[in-house]
Amino acid sequence: MREEFRLGGVDLGMDGDRSSVVISASGILSAELSAATTPAGTSEWALAPPLLYFRDVPLTPAGDTMTLTVDDDASDDYDIALYFVGHRDVRGALTVRPDGLLIFTGLVTSDGVNPAQQLTVSQRLYGTGD
Repeated sequence: MREEFRLGGVDLGMDGDRSSVVISASGILSAELSAATTPAGTSEWALAPPLLYFRDVPLTPAGDTMTLTVDDDASDDYDIALYFVGHRDVRGALTVRPDGLLIFTGLVTSDGVNPAQQLTVSQRLYGTGD
């Protein structure tokens, strides 16, 4: 799988300069994963591309991977969201694979105006076999 930031089926690209991932020795994740561009039709009013973030979130070891289920409980307990002109809740699964790829797949919840959208973000963790 390659690096991508796919929102609603459209790959907006990954902005490696604006993205960062830190996983502590105890498995605590802090990450900001930024798209490279804004979705079509939003560039005239969106100040920055979408940004998926996880702040001080504990990952669960599962063999040689680490995982996190982003559900209502995780969202209540930790600072996890998609920022795009406002903070929007996400639900899904995050996996850190042994080959150094972080992958989130799930949904950005509805904001009452727009329907929920599929979100897939993958970012290579540099320094892990690259």
